[in-house]
Amino acid sequence: MVCFGRKGGIGSASRLIPVANGECYTIACLVLSNFGKAEQAIFADLTKEKFKASDGSIMMIVATDAPVYDRQLKRLAKRCAAGLGRTGSVFANGSGDIAIAFSNANLYKCHPNEPFGSMSYLSDDSEIMGQLFQGVVEATEEAIINSLRYAETTKGRKGRIVEKAVF
Repeated sequence: MVCFGRKGGIGSASRLIPVANGECYTIACLVLSNFGKAEQAIFADLTKEKFKASDGSIMMIVATDAPVYDRQLKRLAKRCAAGLGRTGSVFANGSGDIAIAFSNANLYKCHPNEPFGSMSYLSDDSEIMGQLFQGVVEATEEAIINSLRYAETTKGRKGRIVEKAVF
């Protein structure tokens, strides 16, 4: 995994979204970073002794305990692109950028004799949805930076060395 010309890999970050009565929802992002050229990074100067890399790709997984349904999850996943862009990514032509989202808020119980089920979810126009969107953007950006910050220099096949980012 090479990210902005340095050793990439797994990174994560999360945000707490305050709601009523001191309760919070958590929005978290886990990334597998393998994209970008060193000169594109806008959060640090990574251009010294850069490693030449292809376009690469990134996988971004958003998790939340907020009660959201499938359409809202798709909207949350789309916000990963904003966090990715904040790092300097240009979504290169050969890049395979993937984002998915899930919620563990609504648990489904199987009742064979019940033909209908129900669930509760946030209203689409709720202020909380906007806060969740912002949380996704911020957590995605931080997860990408953390994937670089905590990666270690590796020596791989044919003696290929990918240096740890220092910033």
